Amino acid sequence: MTGTHSMKQRWRALSLGGKLAWLIIAVWMVLAAISYLPGITAYQYDKVLGGSSSLLPPMSVGPAGTHWLGTDSIGRDVAAGMIHGAGVSLLLCIIVIAMSVVIGLGIGMAMGYYGDRGIRLNIIQYIWLLVLAFFLVYYKSDILLRGYSWWSGGMVLLGSTLLIGGMYGLRKLPLRKYILPFDSLWQRVFEVKESLPSLFLLLAVTAIVAQPSIWTLAMTLVLLYWVTFARFARVEMQQIVNEDYISAAQAQGLSTLHIMIRHVLPNLIGPVLVVIAFSLSGVILVEASLSFLGLGLPLGEVTWGKLLAEARKHSSAWWLALYPGLAIFALIFAFNKVADIIRDGSASSR
Repeated sequence: MTGTHSMKQRWRALSLGGKLAWLIIAVWMVLAAISYLPGITAYQYDKVLGGSSSLLPPMSVGPAGTHWLGTDSIGRDVAAGMIHGAGVSLLLCIIVIAMSVVIGLGIGMAMGYYGDRGIRLNIIQYIWLLVLAFFLVYYKSDILLRGYSWWSGGMVLLGSTLLIGGMYGLRKLPLRKYILPFDSLWQRVFEVKESLPSLFLLLAVTAIVAQPSIWTLAMTLVLLYWVTFARFARVEMQQIVNEDYISAAQAQGLSTLHIMIRHVLPNLIGPVLVVIAFSLSGVILVEASLSFLGLGLPLGEVTWGKLLAEARKHSSAWWLALYPGLAIFALIFAFNKVADIIRDGSASSR
């Protein structure tokens, strides 16, 4: 009861823009969920009606029934396409942000915690690291170039498990250990990534992908967004590692994993949510831009960006630009507004 009352108070305290932002996100998620339920819409998003059903304006009645938001150049229902596009964008956001958070936070926290002198490995660990790194790069490249398969996905999961387990098990070997400049190595990786324009990297990867799919597009976008989370986690970790409670936990002999999960992550959740909200708007915009250019997803996949591309070909069909354009604008506004709300809340709680 107290929790419900607190949520009502927070809702009332929000500005009109904040309430609108949360409502837009809620509508988007409902439409996305509907898109995966069969028979909810009157038309299949990919059903080509053609003929007299082509380029019908909103509220028109065609041979197959009423088209509330009109149809495109080959007779597909725009309302069904908008709902399906919401599902595509939600699934893509979940995959990209989840993978970027796991990879970015893991690397960034380790960089901030260990620095250049906190990790020492023996020669067997170095060999194991190089072999498994090559193994993972190979199969991740295979996913990008040939498309996602259960075999390649399983190999990536197996390689990641072997890498973590092997590095942990081999540390007990009675061999001389050498310093791994962990922070400097990843800083050089960041610099290489930053030296490449993001749009050029996206276009280059999507151009060589043999079988475009939502998985290959997600893997491509992860290449951009994990660095954002890694940089953020590194800076935050460098501040947190000097706190007294971290020193006390280390003095008690607690493991690094325990310190990271129980003491560091709770202090990162608030700021990370801000980065996630801003990144979500970026993913929506990038997906729409690539779809507008005809890249990233299969040709038959209907998205908001592809509906906008249809409007470019048929300037008189204003509805093809209005509805997906409004949807993209509204979502970007909503996520940026929510990010501001979370950031202000985190700042006031400190």
